[in-house]
Amino acid sequence: MSTSLTEYQFVQVIQEGSAADCTKRAIEVWQTKPVTKTPTWHTRPDEIRKLDQIRDASYCPGTITFDVSAAMAAQGSVTLEIRVPADVERAPDYGRTLGWNGHSLSVSYDSPPSILPQYQYNAGFPCDTAAPYRRVGYFSSLLQARATDPDVYDAHILTYEFAVWPRTDPGSRLTLTTDHGSVDLASSVDIPDGHLADEGAYSWQVRVNDGAETSAWSPTCSFVVDTTNPSPPIGTYDADNHFTFDGHGDQDIRGFEYSWREFVRIRLRVQAIRDPRVPRTVQRPKQNPRANPAPARHRPACPPGPRHRRSRQHLIRRARGSRQPTLW
Repeated sequence: MSTSLTEYQFVQVIQEGSAADCTKRAIEVWQTKPVTKTPTWHTRPDEIRKLDQIRDASYCPGTITFDVSAAMAAQGSVTLEIRVPADVERAPDYGRTLGWNGHSLSVSYDSPPSILPQYQYNAGFPCDTAAPYRRVGYFSSLLQARATDPDVYDAHILTYEFAVWPRTDPGSRLTLTTDHGSVDLASSVDIPDGHLADEGAYSWQVRVNDGAETSAWSPTCSFVVDTTNPSPPIGTYDADNHFTFDGHGDQDIRGFEYSWREFVRIRLRVQAIRDPRVPRTVQRPKQNPRANPAPARHRPACPPGPRHRRSRQHLIRRARGSRQPTLW
């Protein structure tokens, strides 16, 4: 596998030995023309461009680093000059000596991380990159993503940056970050209250940084917020224990959920080829009188009548939520 020098980081490291005045520091690193013989003050090579500088007086004497990656990537072989700026050359207070190990060039390589599109989630559902976009209710503010990084030492120090915006206003991007991410688990952010409106359509992206490299933005995901419950259901039943569930024309209804007993639900899905608003009828199963007959003291004192016919029913809305049950 071939790599270019642009994938490496080159750092000029200077170890200070002493300083005339630790409150004053001004050092520059320049690229010069190649040196053909030992230079002197009067025969130093011509300067080409300044690569980096420091005018921070903290940590004195200390170890100072300069980023020279751009020059190395452009040419592969460069001559570097370490100097004080021209404006303070005549100021002795800015004098410095180098330590016993003087200076060195540090080279490091970092593989960029990347977002795994198959692990982008909104409200716990997979990312939708094309219309029709999923309608989400509860947890609509939850965005999750997972990344990969070939470098083992970067696998658990990832920083995720999420951006979300209204589909009608791409310029209004809200940026949210989360630190200490890992390649093993999805990282999450929660969109603050007030940024999502009911029936609003939103898009989002995510990228990841490993401390040195930042990935490209992920594919754009979109969703529609639906936090309004459907209207209460209409239910009827007849003498033969036929219960009819009627959505009474509410276009937000996508199915019914019912049960004959507490905590036991049966989901009555509405097929796409049928009108989801049409009434649906179910019949209560007949009990087998020979199966586990109740002891006499536990049997009802009167025969079952209409008041014993019960059905607990939910409406399933488009956002895959449901309203509170209605008991008949």
